[in-house]
Amino acid sequence: MQLREITDYCGRRGWSNPLTFVDRASSGKVRPELERLKTLCRQRKIDMVVVYRFDRFARSTRELVEAVEEFATLGIQFISLHENVDTTCPQGKLVFTIFAAVAEFERELIKERVRSGDRGSQGQREAGWPPRRRCHVDFQSQGNGCQRPLPALGRKVAWPFGRHSTQICR
Repeated sequence: MQLREITDYCGRRGWSNPLTFVDRASSGKVRPELERLKTLCRQRKIDMVVVYRFDRFARSTRELVEAVEEFATLGIQFISLHENVDTTCPQGKLVFTIFAAVAEFERELIKERVRSGDRGSQGQREAGWPPRRRCHVDFQSQGNGCQRPLPALGRKVAWPFGRHSTQICR
C-alpha cells in the first residue's frame, strides 16, 4: 500500500522510473537500504526523496532532521506524503522548519535534564549504611567491654542515626 501510494504520487508529478528502497523486517538498528539511499544521495545520483511517513524513514526526530538537513546541503528535495511536507515549496519548508525547531528544543531539554541530574547526584553517596554522625554522649560501662549510652539518652542518640538504642555503643 505504501509503495503503491508513493509510485502513484511520483506518476502524478511526472517522475518516471523511481528507485525504491525498502528495509524489510528491520529492527531499526541496521537498515541497509537506508544506508544505500544515503550513499547514492552523497554521490548525487538522486535529486528527490519521497517517503510515506516521517516515522517510516527515520526512527527519531533527531535522525530525521539530520538527514533532511544533509539532503538540503546536497540539493535533494524531501517529500513526506502522510504529513504533507514537501520541501520543494515554501509551505513545506516552513512546516519542516517548525519540526526542526521542536527537535532542537527537545535536544536542549534533554541536555538540561542530564546536567541537572548530574548536579543532583554529585552530593549523594552510594547506597548502604547511612553516614556516621558524631556527637558527644556520656557512656556507662556494661562490664563486657562495651560502653552504652545512659538509658535516658539511648533513644535520643540512636534515632537520628537510624538505629535502635541497643545498637549504639562505643
